[in-house]
Amino acid sequence: MAKTKKMGRTRFKDLANRDFYNLCKNIRLGTNQDIAELLFMQTVEGHAHEGHGAFRKKKRFSEITVEDVVYVLGYDTEEIKQERQELIDEMKDFACRLIRGEEVKNYANKNRQPLFGAEFLEDMEINDSAAVLKGIYLGSKMDRYTGWRQKAEEIYCLSIGGGECIGVNRKLARQRGITFKSIAKMPHTDEEIKEMIQEGILCSDVESSPEIVSSYVRKAKGKGTSDDLAVLLAGREFGFDAAIGLWLTDAIDTWDKYVPFIFKSGQDEQLGEKIEKSQEKIRQHIKGFKLPSDDEVHKFISVIAEVNYTGMISSSQRYFLQIDPNSGMSAIESHMEYIKGNKVPEVHLGYFSNKLTNHEMYAQFEAKYSQVYKP
Repeated sequence: MAKTKKMGRTRFKDLANRDFYNLCKNIRLGTNQDIAELLFMQTVEGHAHEGHGAFRKKKRFSEITVEDVVYVLGYDTEEIKQERQELIDEMKDFACRLIRGEEVKNYANKNRQPLFGAEFLEDMEINDSAAVLKGIYLGSKMDRYTGWRQKAEEIYCLSIGGGECIGVNRKLARQRGITFKSIAKMPHTDEEIKEMIQEGILCSDVESSPEIVSSYVRKAKGKGTSDDLAVLLAGREFGFDAAIGLWLTDAIDTWDKYVPFIFKSGQDEQLGEKIEKSQEKIRQHIKGFKLPSDDEVHKFISVIAEVNYTGMISSSQRYFLQIDPNSGMSAIESHMEYIKGNKVPEVHLGYFSNKLTNHEMYAQFEAKYSQVYKP
């Protein structure tokens, strides 16, 4: 048995390194190489789970995490977590400067580097700081199942599904025969989640470690929502800068999966709550500032639900930033140009095997938008 486990670990290490090398060599992201590599580490985890990339037609490793990937790639796990947290901290600092009413001209950190290293943000000026804050707020609510997606399901008679990220004690989970796959795929009631928290299997507001790792606990079945459509709808309803704010908040959600501390509510949700609590302060420098109402948020979530569309996808940060080799444009650049009303070349979206293009996505979006917002 011990020999079999060792062979499995060796096999995973070989495949993970091959997959990471192939990604770094063959995939171009619209960001600097250091940040691209940080994202690719997360991609390797997904490939191991789903049997993609170097793991295609091989045994799936459904119980590995980003922690395992970083370790077998030979990186210092604590350093990598801290690098990812620093990117989030820059975004949080950016939002806090907007809240305080400081003059913020660009989507950049204090060193004038674009947030999350996104090349399309270089030299992009902020025209409407209120819209940025609204976009951040929308981004912080759209993925939350309890009270938001759940309510949208009830109001609009949809099956959206969802859950939340939480810490998992790997040792206790193994002892109870609980897998990451079962936690993420099978719906759990609030009572079941509460019991696992009481037993110490699930935890939050805790430092991450090789044994305490971030995972996803599902609360309800459903296809979820599309982050691409969320960017488009935020731009259409609340302005171009709202689309950027939402995308930046979605980035927090990605980077938050592997950081030094696992918060009870993700750092994206925390930032949205901070904006909500700071409305009076914001109104001191943005007259009449008002966040989207609960009804507007529920309506927003209902429209971006993937169940409304055919073959719809939700881009990860990697796929948002991946440069399409034919058009030379990334998905997020295409979305931003489309929001401006500009014509864009055809861009392939998502996995190579996926047939959806930006043009097809926009056509479906326009049909749904007209149905809901222009009855």
